[in-house]
Amino acid sequence: MKTADEIILEIQSQVVFMFSVEQQVKFLQEKKLEYAAHPDIKMIEKACDILIGAYMPKDENEDLIGRLNQGLNFTNFELDLARRLFLSGKYKEALDISMSLSQMADERPVTEDDGESVYCFFREEFEKILYLEVEKQNGCSTADRLKETPFPYYEIYAMSGLCLKEAGMIPEASEEFKKALHWNPGSADIISQYVITLFGMGETMNTWSLLLDNMKYAFRRSVIADCYSHFWYYYMAGGDEEAAVACLFLSTQYIHSEDRENYLKAMMKEMSLLPSFFTEEKLTELAEKYQFPLNPEKKVIKLAYEKGIAVIDEDPKSAVYFLRIARDLAPDDQVIKEKLAMAEKKLEG
Repeated sequence: MKTADEIILEIQSQVVFMFSVEQQVKFLQEKKLEYAAHPDIKMIEKACDILIGAYMPKDENEDLIGRLNQGLNFTNFELDLARRLFLSGKYKEALDISMSLSQMADERPVTEDDGESVYCFFREEFEKILYLEVEKQNGCSTADRLKETPFPYYEIYAMSGLCLKEAGMIPEASEEFKKALHWNPGSADIISQYVITLFGMGETMNTWSLLLDNMKYAFRRSVIADCYSHFWYYYMAGGDEEAAVACLFLSTQYIHSEDRENYLKAMMKEMSLLPSFFTEEKLTELAEKYQFPLNPEKKVIKLAYEKGIAVIDEDPKSAVYFLRIARDLAPDDQVIKEKLAMAEKKLEG
């Protein structure tokens, strides 16, 4: 028996080649009846209903924004399907859907644009807060003009970039990640993916500013570890082995990775280095010499902590969210733990 995902993918691939709305709607209604006995009929019906809504004729007097926004359910459904296919290892199917969505996003007029607002999409609140903080430090802020686009441009381009990267289409993936960063310039994950594609295209020595930006927006231990791994690769490409081994060592301090730790041991052996090489003084010296960030989480911890304690009484849910970010980056900080426990208690009670 075909799975619901396989059936939905088959329906989607067939309906797009029908030349009239009447044919499309009739076909979709028939498919709902055809698979009525399927265990996942509800999922199939939902997919067909979303497609019917997308193909149904719209009132001629309906404005463009309304029509585009009505198609959001269909777009989000397709995006979710692409994600599920990708996670289940069906990369070709996920690529077909994500590239179709990417083309649609390229051609979609940004009707929401009023000429003054800056449209972005942030996956979570602290990503937005950190982006605005970095902007402020750089002397420019869009806080008053920032609005969230209702259309998932960022998610579409990020998904298509991942699919293309998995397919080995590195230059094409790089372009999709670049488009994703237009809609979410504070996404450390996508900056990281973009950097990897540039490495793959032989542009390693042109990634310095991206490497620095990537670290500024990182607020998860695993992402910081990846950032240091990218610095390691950059310094190795430039022949600066001393800086490279230091960055690889720092990467292993943020998250356990057997591969990275094995690379580190091999490098240390080749360079005749002992574990005692990595003293705080030596790392500080190398960071200053080679200009890579050291302890990037300190500013993030301070910001997350301040945001958290500021809203413990009026919004304990948000306080818990911010303080957990700070706690995960500073697991031994007793003050943060105490404030987090306080916020969690208020949230529960």
